[in-house]
Amino acid sequence: MSNGMRRALLAAGVLALVLFAGRWTATMLADRWWGLAVSPAAGQFLTDVHLLRLTLDLAGVVIATAWFTGNLLVVYRAIGGVEVSRQIANLEVREALTQPQVREMAGRMGLDVNRAAAAIDTLNASDLERAANAARQVNQQLVGGATTVVITTTTIIIALLIILIIVLAVD
Repeated sequence: MSNGMRRALLAAGVLALVLFAGRWTATMLADRWWGLAVSPAAGQFLTDVHLLRLTLDLAGVVIATAWFTGNLLVVYRAIGGVEVSRQIANLEVREALTQPQVREMAGRMGLDVNRAAAAIDTLNASDLERAANAARQVNQQLVGGATTVVITTTTIIIALLIILIIVLAVD
């Protein structure tokens, strides 16, 4: 935000504050003068009522602002948490699809891994979660740090499941 925009917003805020304060002061003074015309006790009573009302109004504004800010932060964190988990799931599926063993199996079955990788971003949350769970299992078995790779039937099935989930979800 530029300095000019900040100054304009600050000026608008100060103007609004001055207008509200001026209206409150004018109302309080008019009621006080009217009350003093009736009796001195009435003038003091109306002044006290206006001060009490101002205090309650300010307390309400402070509480409402705190409530709004708290809820806004909760929603912001919830949205951020969903976005982060979605990005992690995308990365896990992409990592599984880059494995040479997965690419080789998909090629034998006539499935296009590049098409599946391009379609990851279009998956809905439940399909992405299923694909990510399968990808985690594949990544753990294939990338686990072993010097020799032994591909079990389960790994083959899971790798194909990842590709099929993505292809079916996109079609």
